[in-house]
Amino acid sequence: MKNEYYTRLLAIEAAALTVIALTVAFQHYFVFDPGANQNFSLLWHIPFNLFYWHYWLLATPLIFKAVKRFENKAIYGKAVLYFLLPLVVVALHQVLSAVIIYGFLDFLDVETLVYKRIFRSQWAWVDLVVYFVIAVGINITESQKKYQSEEIELWKLKSELAAARLKRLKNQFHPHFVFNTFNTISTLILKREKEKAVEVIENMRSLFKKAAEEGTNKFVAFGEEMSFVKSYLQIEKIRLGKRLEVEYEIDKDVSSVLIPPFLLQPLVENSIRHGISKSGDDGVIRISAKRNNNRLEIRVEDNCQGNNGVQTKGSGVGLKIVDRQLSYIFKDDYVFSAEQTQKGFVNRLSIPIIEKKNRNENKNRHDREPKSIARD
Repeated sequence: MKNEYYTRLLAIEAAALTVIALTVAFQHYFVFDPGANQNFSLLWHIPFNLFYWHYWLLATPLIFKAVKRFENKAIYGKAVLYFLLPLVVVALHQVLSAVIIYGFLDFLDVETLVYKRIFRSQWAWVDLVVYFVIAVGINITESQKKYQSEEIELWKLKSELAAARLKRLKNQFHPHFVFNTFNTISTLILKREKEKAVEVIENMRSLFKKAAEEGTNKFVAFGEEMSFVKSYLQIEKIRLGKRLEVEYEIDKDVSSVLIPPFLLQPLVENSIRHGISKSGDDGVIRISAKRNNNRLEIRVEDNCQGNNGVQTKGSGVGLKIVDRQLSYIFKDDYVFSAEQTQKGFVNRLSIPIIEKKNRNENKNRHDREPKSIARD
């Protein structure tokens, strides 16, 4: 698709240059040559002008690569793109033109022609104008493509996030989940453990309420996200009993940090569904979060490998959506890895610190580390 796009642009450019070449050829033959008492044939003017203007068709890929490489660089990149390269391209064009004119017309000696074409010809200035028209045109085209690509990515991300939220809500509101929860509540009541029954009901209410509220926000405070995760884990703890333990290592000063909603719940759910639920052993989920300079570092891990030590790969949808969500919001300024280790499954996240006063600031830029997303 990309090759077809640029092939179409080159075809349009070739057609435009051909029209210009033929126009200039006829103009010289019928207007300029008679006025200057010159008698160059039309059969010379047409091939020469086709070469002269189609030279820019051959130079366009070079200009395109230069724009892609130097447009966003520092001052030296601008100097190369808008000073050094145009001088080289224009000088080469005029030298080739002088050699052709000398070889076919013997009009002047080649040294004089080169000197005149480069330093005393208006065509050198025309060449500079053509160069900048092509460079600016490529720049505008690339900017439009980038904007369209970002719009498409945003639309895809919104669609995937909406699907993911529906999937999570469906899983949370699944009839079997509701039935098992109510069955747990009734069992607790029969055992006269009313306090635990009330706790389950409160966690269910809190879970449903926060799922509805957070689904409309672009960012939520880390403390609010952890409250949502804890409600989810409390329900799972009652269902799994002693098979599930949760450990927290959360620094107090991260509660106000803003993060994307539903960032942690898929990671925790992944550990339960594909680790603890499928393991015969007791499971532990550890959630840690801390500040490190201007970054928030989060770690979610479990001690289970699932299926008696055999890793469960699954489709990876939930983890991929988390990765795409981070990519859209933070570009390359984040780290997200999910990998199986000998001790269990580990998720690591590192994102810029964003609070209400600086949520639009991204001060640190880090290359994304390789990710091995294997289980979900």
